[in-house]
Amino acid sequence: MSPHDTSDADPAFRALRSRVDRLERAREQRLDRLERLVAALADETERQRGVLESVLDDDDPRLGRDTAVETLLEAVVDEGVSDVDRP
Repeated sequence: MSPHDTSDADPAFRALRSRVDRLERAREQRLDRLERLVAALADETERQRGVLESVLDDDDPRLGRDTAVETLLEAVVDEGVSDVDRP
C-alpha cells in the first residue's frame, strides 16, 4: 500500500478520520453555541432598549429619545457590562 493511499481498512486512516470527525462535531457545537449567545445578546439588547425608552420622557427638550437610547447603549458597551444569562 502506498503512503498516499487511503482506505477504511488502514487503522491509521480510520484513527485520523475519527479525529477529524470529532473535531468537526466540536466545531459545529461551538458554532451553535455562539449563535445562541449572539441571539441572547440581541434579545437582551432589545429588552434593555425597551427599558431605556420606557423611562425616557418624550417631552424632554434636552435630548432626543433616540439619541439618549443610543448614548446609553454605547456607554453600556464601553463599560463591558453584561447581565445576559448564557444558554
